[in-house]
Amino acid sequence: MQNGWNERWDALADRLAKMTLERIPEMATYLGVHDYDHQVYDYSEPARDAEIRALYSLLREIESIPRHQLSPERALDYALAEGDIRHRLIDLEAWRSWTHDPDTPNSFVVGGIFTLAKRAFAPPEERLKAVIARLKQAPTMFAHARRQLTEPARLPTEIAIQQVRATVGFFERSLPAAFRQVTDTSLWNEFEAVNREVIQTYHAYAQWLEDEVLPRAEHPFAIGERLYSLRLKYGEGVDMPLDRLMEIGRTELERLQQEFSATASRIDAHRQPREVFEQIAQDHPSAGELISFTQQMLEELRQFCIDRDVVTIPSDVRCQVEETPEFMRELTFASMDTPGPFEEVATEAFYNVTLPSPDWSPEDIEGHLRAFNRYNLTAISIHEAYPGHYVQFLWLKHAPTRLRKMSGSYSNAEGWAHYCEELFMELGYGADDPRYRLAQLHEALLRACRYVAGFGMHTQGMSVEEAKEVFIRQAHMEPINAEREAKRGTVDPMYCNYTLGKLLLLKLREDLKRKQGAQFSLRRFHDEYLRAGFPPIPLLREQMLGEVGDVL
Repeated sequence: MQNGWNERWDALADRLAKMTLERIPEMATYLGVHDYDHQVYDYSEPARDAEIRALYSLLREIESIPRHQLSPERALDYALAEGDIRHRLIDLEAWRSWTHDPDTPNSFVVGGIFTLAKRAFAPPEERLKAVIARLKQAPTMFAHARRQLTEPARLPTEIAIQQVRATVGFFERSLPAAFRQVTDTSLWNEFEAVNREVIQTYHAYAQWLEDEVLPRAEHPFAIGERLYSLRLKYGEGVDMPLDRLMEIGRTELERLQQEFSATASRIDAHRQPREVFEQIAQDHPSAGELISFTQQMLEELRQFCIDRDVVTIPSDVRCQVEETPEFMRELTFASMDTPGPFEEVATEAFYNVTLPSPDWSPEDIEGHLRAFNRYNLTAISIHEAYPGHYVQFLWLKHAPTRLRKMSGSYSNAEGWAHYCEELFMELGYGADDPRYRLAQLHEALLRACRYVAGFGMHTQGMSVEEAKEVFIRQAHMEPINAEREAKRGTVDPMYCNYTLGKLLLLKLREDLKRKQGAQFSLRRFHDEYLRAGFPPIPLLREQMLGEVGDVL
């Protein structure tokens, strides 16, 4: 009967994948599935109610299949799909983010348009028609958002106002520039007309948020202990008491602080650790040099992966460093924009770096650039490119199933990239210059503070100001950057997943090394880990170790 169960699962998995792509067309475009490029996410309540019914129906079907009767890869997909559905239902039924986060429609609109503009997977005229179709539907999405924003939270509203206003520049400048080569006059005129309407919609929405929503934005941003636990359980496969998880995070923060102090003493034993770091932070490229400086260092990092047999890099295609798009600047220092795993034409990848804004004060510009000092920037580039996010997404095309290419875990993706920073130091990168280790520890302290701040703000009543102080005191951050990190935590409650994922991965590696003994190969471990896609790490433990056991 096993083959019958496998066939039944395959049919169900295909239906789940199709339903997801149809429900979220913007996601389909990003993944490289272009059957839905003219459609948008239906923001209406009836559509959400229908989605809830469909998800429960799929969940009942999944639970009717005995997981132990499936092949190993299908069994992993079974657990992944079940967790994904339950995780989605948490937002749809309990958290209902659209009732208090005003940036949700902006994220859908600009995200869906950006991929069409950025990736040349089809002739520009064809992509512009899809852009026009989505632009025409944007005002309706914002109209739904206005009606549904019943419990706004203050800080997310302030962030949304900044994000929405920053995104206007994308529609005014970047989007028209992306299609300048289009010569069809009627098509261009249609685009300009609908684009003007969307720009007006954005201006009006931002003004409405400021004038009418902000004065009544009193809903707490914190998701609370119950939803935090459920997100960890179904999104990351971690089912542990929150107080135990918080203890683990604080222990890691303390360990990193001790190593940071010891490393700073190696550089200058007569100065305080923060003073030592502030000294090396002054060694940074200028705003005009930052992009080219970052691009040059990537080849050295890639070669280190090869020379030290760290991981197989399954493509010779290099990623290109570019400035972060306007609509992502408010909360992002650096990020990786990779092609979707189903994309066959537009396979270029972009490493985005946020430049300081020209209207900032000289002090704020300097504070921002100090976070991109040459030593920190090395750790950031290990995280984003080699062997971090970029290499992981190169492997994603080789994931064994369709679902595995579409669904993944926050703590797996960010945990891998963060783990890579520490891995390079373990393998001797920059061993003759402790400033590289100090910078890597500085980045690790930042992630550990996200862990503590995320738990604190969302489950323990920590204020944003208190979180900001955590980043200043514990991660030695400039105030402008610490404030950005604290604010991010109000709308990204699970940014604990950087450190959580690293710790899950380290535990898996050590347990596998203990089990395999002399047969353990670091590169084989990394390749097997990446080949699986990025499901929750506890699911990978079950597959790679044959058991779950203690995940931390």
